[in-house]
Amino acid sequence: MSRPSLAVLLYSMGGGGAERVISTLLPSFKEHFEVHLVLFEEIVAFEIHGVPLHILGRNQVHEKGLFKLLKLPFLAYRYARFLKKHQITHSFSLMSRPNYVNLLASFGGGGSKIILSERATPSLQYAGDSLGARINRFLIRSLYPKAPLIIANSQGNAKDLQENFGITPKRLCTIPNPFDLERIQALSLESTPLEGEDRYTFVSVGRLDRGKNHRLLIEAMETFRGESVALYILGEGELKDELLSLIHAKGLENQVYLVGFKPNPYPWIKGAQAFLFGSNHEGFPNVLVESLALGIPILSTDCPSGPREILAPQSPQELLLEGLELTPYGILVAKNDKKAMVEAMQKLLRQESHFSKESLLDRAKSFSKEIIQESYLKALFS
Repeated sequence: MSRPSLAVLLYSMGGGGAERVISTLLPSFKEHFEVHLVLFEEIVAFEIHGVPLHILGRNQVHEKGLFKLLKLPFLAYRYARFLKKHQITHSFSLMSRPNYVNLLASFGGGGSKIILSERATPSLQYAGDSLGARINRFLIRSLYPKAPLIIANSQGNAKDLQENFGITPKRLCTIPNPFDLERIQALSLESTPLEGEDRYTFVSVGRLDRGKNHRLLIEAMETFRGESVALYILGEGELKDELLSLIHAKGLENQVYLVGFKPNPYPWIKGAQAFLFGSNHEGFPNVLVESLALGIPILSTDCPSGPREILAPQSPQELLLEGLELTPYGILVAKNDKKAMVEAMQKLLRQESHFSKESLLDRAKSFSKEIIQESYLKALFS
């Protein structure tokens, strides 16, 4: 009997969380399937482990809403032909637009088992009245309920799909992202400028955009102006100039540093005393697990979704409206609450909150690739 075949469909293999997840899972998938990697755009920044690569079309990842809608039938037609040509038994897509194409292609009756992966909180990702937001909300409500299985990467995402998009629980399962913990720890051994830093050092990693809310962290740092405290922010994005102006306006040029995107952020995280995270919304924040894997205390906003699931797994999954909460693996503060952020930073500076490196490392092991890949295989074969 021939082996089952698996097509993995996503935008690209550029530098994002979903792409890292697929790169981590591909070796395990290859043990059980004939695997094909299908991309909208030929961008490959992660290891694909010898898996055959197929480009669906010369598409730009950041195309505008109406143009994306108009191209969906064309992409779905091409993908349906691909599925039939290669006799694909399982078609697995990640992120919104590949999910739409996967479902539309299935209407042709090719017979592949369709599995979607939702990586964000759609009601927040597509909030507002812009054309793009309305198109995406319509497509999710119209198409997602037809999927036999949707894998959410956090409980918050699954809850959002149920409450706001009509997905029934029997079509949903939650599997967190997998992590290669040994690789993270090995890469963290490279040198960084933090090795000569004698101040208490916070670090943050993330794209410089509204969602990541680095403004909150910079405004909180104003409380520590002139003290022996520094914040290094890794990432690029459209708000770089705005954040640089804010740093200058607050007189923090010698304490807050935008150091740009770093392909290997792990030495920076390991070299800091604590990790700060100010996001307004997330899907599953990989960098929090990566910080746990390096034994670094975490201070994060209690945003939907992911931080509470990672840092306080036994607590009721109700978000803070104000103030802060000490958890077994870090500190959570209410979203966009500067006062709470400052108070939590002070607790870390004064060492009022102690998180043992061993307990943080143990928590990270819950997300090891060895554990998570078994959950994915079970879902694919269910």
